[in-house]
Amino acid sequence: ANARERVLSTRTKVAFWLVVAAQMAILLSFVGVREYRLETGTVVVLKTVPVDPRSLLQGDYAILRYEIGKLPPYLGRSDLGDTVYVMLDKRDGGWRAVSYQIWKPETRTDQLFMKGSVGPGDWLDFGIDTYFVPEGTGMEIQTSRNVNVKVAIDHNGKAAIIDVYLDGESFTTGERLDTPAVIVPTPER
Repeated sequence: ANARERVLSTRTKVAFWLVVAAQMAILLSFVGVREYRLETGTVVVLKTVPVDPRSLLQGDYAILRYEIGKLPPYLGRSDLGDTVYVMLDKRDGGWRAVSYQIWKPETRTDQLFMKGSVGPGDWLDFGIDTYFVPEGTGMEIQTSRNVNVKVAIDHNGKAAIIDVYLDGESFTTGERLDTPAVIVPTPER
């Protein structure tokens, strides 16, 4: 019985450490993917639009909504969760949103796009719609009228936040923003 208890104890320890190792591997893969996106992605600045102040700050994070996230009327009716790609083009020193489409673009090195999913009110969610802030500082974002977000976009259209700028100044470092925000096309009439 003593040998059997040792075998069960060893198996239990092995199973425990396998579970811990699996959890660590999953966590490190999330961090690794984000870091890879930040290191290799194309840097773009996105302009935010005001969100109802009553829901902007919940806890210690701010909800961000982007100008390029409003679906244009020419796409027609979109269902919640549908995928939409925002095509970006660099012109005159800045990036422009040139079109919105429902099919995935061909992966080319000269073509940049952001992948979003349709959310409530026909706004796209790019996976960068929350920004965690130090406790008690969220009101600065809520009351600022000019909020820009610098992101890195990878070849799959996924974005990661690099920094948030309030009135042209970094929320975290105080550095000045030196890149213009993405220009959104004029809506078709």
